[in-house]
Formats: sequence, structure tokens, C-alpha cells
Amino acid sequence: MNDLERRLRTAFAAQEDLAPDADSVLAGVEAAVARHRRRRRAVRAGGAAVAAGATAAFLLTADGEGFGWDRTAVQQQTASGDPARSAASEQEAARAFSDAGYTYDDAVHLSGLWQTAQPWDAKVEGGHKLLEGRTLPITPGTAPSAQSPDEQALNAYVGAGYDWDDAAALALHWGLDDPSDAKVRAGRLLLDGGTVPVEPGSAPPAAEGSPGPGDPGDGAVADPANQRAWEAYERAGYDYTDAHHLAALWVGEVAPRTGELLSDVKAVAGDELLAGNRLPVESGRPADALDLPAGALERFLDEGYTSGDAAELAQRWGIGDTASAKAVAGLKLAAGTGLPFPAGSFEAPASEPAPDAAGEQALDAYFGAGYGYDQAVELSQLWKVEDILEVKITAGKKLLAGERLPVQPTRG
Repeated sequence: MNDLERRLRTAFAAQEDLAPDADSVLAGVEAAVARHRRRRRAVRAGGAAVAAGATAAFLLTADGEGFGWDRTAVQQQTASGDPARSAASEQEAARAFSDAGYTYDDAVHLSGLWQTAQPWDAKVEGGHKLLEGRTLPITPGTAPSAQSPDEQALNAYVGAGYDWDDAAALALHWGLDDPSDAKVRAGRLLLDGGTVPVEPGSAPPAAEGSPGPGDPGDGAVADPANQRAWEAYERAGYDYTDAHHLAALWVGEVAPRTGELLSDVKAVAGDELLAGNRLPVESGRPADALDLPAGALERFLDEGYTSGDAAELAQRWGIGDTASAKAVAGLKLAAGTGLPFPAGSFEAPASEPAPDAAGEQALDAYFGAGYGYDQAVELSQLWKVEDILEVKITAGKKLLAGERLPVQPTRG
């Protein structure tokens, strides 16, 4: 049993009345791990595929056991074809945006100004502009925050480089029972321009097993090792939404997404980051741009479910987009877990018309050949078509006609 399985089994044992059979859940874990290992072996044997300016490369750890990979994003072209813009990848642009002092709240504000689909898109667009030497319409860090005062204080605390041991020392210094209260108090001091009586990272390690706060809002009691992992996770810019996506990738989303499960997923992810490994989810990346488990979307369509069903599932499960809802539902179906209603129960939203029978067949061919969202984005740029669904259907029809696509699939 690997470490991820052990830790998740512990979480499931505490919620047996809610979770399905643990062996079914762990089978999803083992399948996910095996899939990542197969992909690593493929890369080790033949190298990553390079097509049309986009690459997908897996980063191996020294012992070959890491989960993560790094994707070089599809290069974006401006309307004018500016070579300076095309030379910068999405990741380079996003990094430039953050390095300039801009925050997630700034990206949300710019997304509203520029009417982009996602804050991520505004972050990338803003980064491109900065790399071109242009000025953005807002000053870094000036957008109003949607976070609560306590969340802002915690973010200030972690962002300043403070950790669990510092919080324990501050709690002792201030006579507080809970180090989480010390984090909030110190964060407020930082936001107000005050001085915290402990330098970041200067406190000695807390005693093993000493009580401390769990993940914000879950009411858990954690050991210092878990706390450090959670802080590494948050310091890297990951949040609860990313934890949901990691759960879908690693666990298959067979278990309910409770606080205990997400806390364990975040702790495992934090350990990966502390070990210098990459995670298969980019912080703040739109969910439908994830490399979702192979076969999940196809299974959803094969069972006769529609985009209308996916929209209803996304609403019931609290998932932000239908692409992730389709993948989670497909994983549940593959694991033998039924969905809450029969296929075809809900009509597609007006903004997302359901494909006809030929379109569904084309989508099956597209996904069945190993193509995904990233390839659709690249094809949309090559074919000058903005509608990603239309691109997928067109590509699927070409595959059914025996034609080759100008991009390579994700998997072989």
C-alpha cells in the first residue's frame, strides 16, 4: 500500500457511513497510479510528443514514483500575429503576472474589465501585456478581495513566509490556545503594517503530536507534519477547488468530497510539493483544461448522458464546470456507482446546445482517439474556430473519415 492509499484509507475509515466500499475507492487510486506510471514509461521510452508548437512532458522524480508532470501550454497568437506574443507560453505569461505583484483578485477584476471566460485567461492576457512592456489598467494588489478578513489574514501570514512552528511560538507568546488564532492575529498585524514578534521560519520545530488546527474550516486536529504540508500547498497558490480536482484525478471521486478527504488530498499534495515534485493540476487553472483521467468522458457519453445531465450534476455536486462533472460522473459509472438520475433526464442549457447523433458519434471518436481539451484549443487556433465544442465535433468527423489531425493525442 503506497502512502496516498494509506492516508486516504484512514480518511475513509472515519466516514464509513458516507463512503462506499473502501476497496472500490482504492481501486480507483491504484488505477490512477498505474496510469501515471504507464505514461512515465512511455515518455522514458520515446520522449514527449511535440506537435504544432505544443508539448506535453512528464517530470520524473529520481525514483520514478512522482505523480506530477509539467505541461508547456499552447502558445497564444495575437490578432496581429505579433511574434513577441507567440514566443511566450501561458505559463510564462502567468508567471510574469504574479512576479509583477498582481494577485488572483486582480485577475478576477481584469477578467470583468476584459470580459474573459476565466480569471486564468485574464492572468495570461495580463502577463503577455507585461512581457510586451505594456501597462495594465490597474495597480498590482489593488483589486478588492472577495475573501473574508480571516482568509486575508491567513493568506498574508503564509505569504510572508511564516509556518506552523511560527504559529505555535506566537500562540505561546500571546497566550492563545490555538495556533490558528495566532496565524490570524499575526496576519492582521502584517496587513496593518505592524511587526510580528517572530521572524518568518525562525521558531524551533513544535513537538511531534502537539495539537494544532486542521485545514481552515474542517475542525480537524493535525500533527505538525500535516500542517507543514497544508501550508506548502497553500503557499504554492492551490485552494479548495484544486483539491477537488486532485481528488478527481487521484481517487476517482468515488467517495464523497468531505472535509476529511480534501484535507488528506491537500496533505498528500503538500508533501509532493515539499519533495520538489510537480502536481498534475496548475493552481487556478480552469477545470476543463485539466488532463482528466482517460476514459471518463467517453464512459459518460457511452451511457447516454448529455450536457444537460452534466449541468445538473455540476449544480448538485458543487462543481464549477460541466467538463469536470462529466469526468466525475464517468468515473463513478466506471466504478459501478450509479448516478442520481437516468441518462437523458435533463435538456442541454440554451447556451450549450446538445450535439445531434452525428455530433455525439464524432465526440466519441475524438475522445476515443485520445484527444482532449488542450488539443481542441490548439486546433481552434489552427482552424480559426472559437467554439471548442464545434472544434471537437469537426475533428471527430475527420477521424471517422480516416483523416489525420494536425496535432497529436494526449495518450498513445
